Amino acid sequence: LQKGSTLGNFSLHLNRILQEDLGMLTGLGLAPDGHSLILAKADMKLLHMKPGDDPSIIWNTYTNHPMMLYTHKEYGVFFLQPTEHGVLLTQKESGKFEVSLEFNLNLENPTRTLLSITQAKPESESSFLCASSDGMLWNLAKCTPEGEWATGNIWQKEVKMPKTQTEGTDPSLCQESLCQELDTSIISCSPAIHLTTRQRRKIHSGSVTALHVLPELLVTASKDRDVKL
Repeated sequence: LQKGSTLGNFSLHLNRILQEDLGMLTGLGLAPDGHSLILAKADMKLLHMKPGDDPSIIWNTYTNHPMMLYTHKEYGVFFLQPTEHGVLLTQKESGKFEVSLEFNLNLENPTRTLLSITQAKPESESSFLCASSDGMLWNLAKCTPEGEWATGNIWQKEVKMPKTQTEGTDPSLCQESLCQELDTSIISCSPAIHLTTRQRRKIHSGSVTALHVLPELLVTASKDRDVKL
């Protein structure tokens, strides 16, 4: 960043090239540790790049559709597939990543039109936002068995007490035991949480191209050439 001669005038200049020949990138975010990068590639790979090191693959999926990437310092790395299925990766103290949870989105769609999600990210510890190509915005949350909206941190991985082994049961046949033995960032054995539409509204006449969550404020932009608060 280089300041100009007049107030408010500045320009950006190349500092250094971090990596070459990565292929086509579709997303970029700062990792939760604050000093490394998360890269999303067009071939559906998520890469973790530390300063001075070659990128390492932390997620690899097989789909013909692009995925949306969003990183959060406290919650972790979110990525959403067009099938309205999302995954949250958390970063351990060692720097490695693991699947914290998976979540499904139940987007209220009375007109049953084909939905194309263009923006998606958490609004808070208990809610999630999605915007679409037709200018709609959804606020989603987890519904409790009692029919109320969950108010706690839904992005925290639930810690379950181990079940008592039944006599004569081979623990190698138990799915939970298998999950505990598999130390991998690709497999998640916890059931996906379901996020339900809490509110929906039309915010733009065109596709939503940007969505930013600020304290007590949302900022959106669209192909309709409007920026809204």
